[in-house]
Amino acid sequence: MYACRIQYEHNHRAFIDDYSYKASDNILEGIHAIDMDDESSFKSNPHYQTLVTTYFADVLMKESPEKAFDKMEQLTSSIIKESIARSIVGRIEPGDKFLDIKYARVPSISKDSTTLATLDDKTKKAREVEKGTPSPTFNYENYLGGKTSLADLRGKYVYIDIWATWCSGCILEIPYLKKIEKDLHNENIEFASISIDREKDYERWRKMVADKELTGIQLIADKQWDSAFTRAYNITHLPRFIIIDPDGNIVEPNALLPSEPKLITYLQALLAK
Repeated sequence: MYACRIQYEHNHRAFIDDYSYKASDNILEGIHAIDMDDESSFKSNPHYQTLVTTYFADVLMKESPEKAFDKMEQLTSSIIKESIARSIVGRIEPGDKFLDIKYARVPSISKDSTTLATLDDKTKKAREVEKGTPSPTFNYENYLGGKTSLADLRGKYVYIDIWATWCSGCILEIPYLKKIEKDLHNENIEFASISIDREKDYERWRKMVADKELTGIQLIADKQWDSAFTRAYNITHLPRFIIIDPDGNIVEPNALLPSEPKLITYLQALLAK
């Protein structure tokens, strides 16, 4: 429920161009009463498809993954089950606290060989960048000139923002990120934003950095989505945030967004250690 409310909140802020807008907590209170096992509607209505997959793969999964899978197994439509399974597998990322449950229980709702092969692959990759392990590295062009590597930032915590100029969700996070950077300006932390814009959008990236007066360390990846750093963290959607410790080890492979109120408290506690 919270995730859906936040998604709506972000989209509506962009629509009305007002970042102060807050959606009510009960805006989606009727969602649990909807029939989520209507195969006919699922086949004919893309909005219903989105509702069903989001409800199971996002809302229920975050409330209780075990209960979510129990409900999914009770669905009568194999088509809906397979679609939800693909959605769940597609959302697997490093730092997924429900990774073991998903790996164990997705086969109970999917018999599709491609989905199960993808489950194996994404689970393996997620486990390669777990908390406490050495982070993959990067060495990217800096907006101010030259290149900046992760090694250059050793000795400080690093909050990394993976973004692109075409990503509306990324743009929505900018005001929050700038505020956190300002609040923690004198602390032992660097803020590095890595754009994965395409080569043809290089000047667009430079213009946006200037126009929006982006702060922190502004970098651009060498091969967009196919950059080694991006591939290592299994990044499939934006924005994505990562926290690295002063020794170059992973603190959070999938960190809180700047717009999430808990982030500043989390970072302050981290820096106080």
